[in-house]
Amino acid sequence: MAAASGVAVSAHDLRRTFATVAESAGVTPLQLKALVNHAPPRDVTAGYVQIAVEALRAPAQRAANKMKRLCGVAPARAKNVVTMRSPAA
Repeated sequence: MAAASGVAVSAHDLRRTFATVAESAGVTPLQLKALVNHAPPRDVTAGYVQIAVEALRAPAQRAANKMKRLCGVAPARAKNVVTMRSPAA
């Protein structure tokens, strides 16, 4: 990839970028830790919190949407593309 683009990027660089964009998109520190698969904080109270995967979908989507805006990625407009939605609760 670096040869084609002239920019060397590691997986960890992408991880840091995601975390930075997610934080700026309003993802809470606890949600961000779960999204990047970090261990929960050593704070006893935070250890009680069990975040459901479904609860992470909206914060992950906010981060993805902001990243797409920052990168200038336009929404797909083809007739054969549909917007995916979570099942109703």
